[in-house]
Amino acid sequence: MNERIKKVRKKLGLSQEEFANRIGLNSKATISLIEKGTSSITERFIKQVCTEFKVNEYWLRSGNGDIFLQPSENNIADLINEQGLSPIIEEILKAYFRIDKEEREMIFDGILEKIKTRNTNSQISDYRADLHEQIDKQLDEAEKRDILTGA
Repeated sequence: MNERIKKVRKKLGLSQEEFANRIGLNSKATISLIEKGTSSITERFIKQVCTEFKVNEYWLRSGNGDIFLQPSENNIADLINEQGLSPIIEEILKAYFRIDKEEREMIFDGILEKIKTRNTNSQISDYRADLHEQIDKQLDEAEKRDILTGA
């Protein structure tokens, strides 16, 4: 399970300190020890990681299944209502979760990479335009695939 904790942290693009802070720990040393396998993992820790980062607990414990929980249409609707998102964002989210897992992971990794490389306020507008372009490209590819497969 130690390697899977590290995989989640890396997938999210978080340092050990950031990861620790998000789940209410005071020290990155705890995360380091857990990732190395020299500290035991408590039930509370597992629950905190799964809750904070929407990690699939079954995957965390066994290594089987998807790393992250996949939201249902109802959960997407709840998120849209809670956050007051626009109809276009709703359609983007729904389209995102209709494409296959590998494509979603590519999009997710691409977004994380963009966030890491463009984290200053002066670059926000370029960042948003690039993300929209990337999402449009992925959606176009998904639509083309649907047309070709008759879906």
